[in-house]
Amino acid sequence: MARIEKMNFLGETRDCVNISRTVGNGRANEKDDVMLIQALLRFIGLQEDPSASGEYDNFAKYSLGLNSAAEVPRITGIFDSLTANAIRALQNRHIHRVLKVDGIVHPASYHYRHLKKQYPLMTITLLDLEASETITNIGNGHYIQGLKMLAPALPF
Repeated sequence: MARIEKMNFLGETRDCVNISRTVGNGRANEKDDVMLIQALLRFIGLQEDPSASGEYDNFAKYSLGLNSAAEVPRITGIFDSLTANAIRALQNRHIHRVLKVDGIVHPASYHYRHLKKQYPLMTITLLDLEASETITNIGNGHYIQGLKMLAPALPF
């Protein structure tokens, strides 16, 4: 089940999101885990403050490595080809920042861990950090609030 956890990153403890099982082709793809990944991709790729407008194609290209905003998956909780392509594009776009490019998002284990290096990161951790940077850019609260606005069915 998708959830909020605490992460200690570079000496700072903060709220983050996590999944319970893997998301990707041939993986568990539990509905709320997939929904969380889709919400993160939309939030990052569209800089999607629900009240904002902007050049979504540029955000999708720069942040996720997609060709256009039309390739950002909708939040359905169903793992589909748009979600698979967006995960792989994100990993390829940030190849120097992720542990591996495999099209899979693995759950992180933050309990009793202190992440001291910025890179390479698990894909879920990269998504969390990118969402935090996005909310800094639009300057509107904590990104977890934004995720809940995009996907009210998330279980947190």
